[in-house]
Amino acid sequence: LGLRLDRGRLRFAPCTPATWLSFEVAYRYGATVFDIRFRRLPAQRSALCVLLDGKEQSEPVIDLIDDGAAHRVDVEMP
Repeated sequence: LGLRLDRGRLRFAPCTPATWLSFEVAYRYGATVFDIRFRRLPAQRSALCVLLDGKEQSEPVIDLIDDGAAHRVDVEMP
């Protein structure tokens, strides 16, 4: 699915069949749940885009913080 844990950060590099238009993963980090939704978008973007709680990340990575809250991650695949 292209998820990699790297020193308290979760890196995204999905490598899925082109027929997979979307899928979801619930990722638990301590008491915190990250609801991760992957979507393949029509050629709107040429690069992977990751949003954490609606805020676009500068790279396809999120910092994992165990704050006990639920977080939403949207991964938009070209």
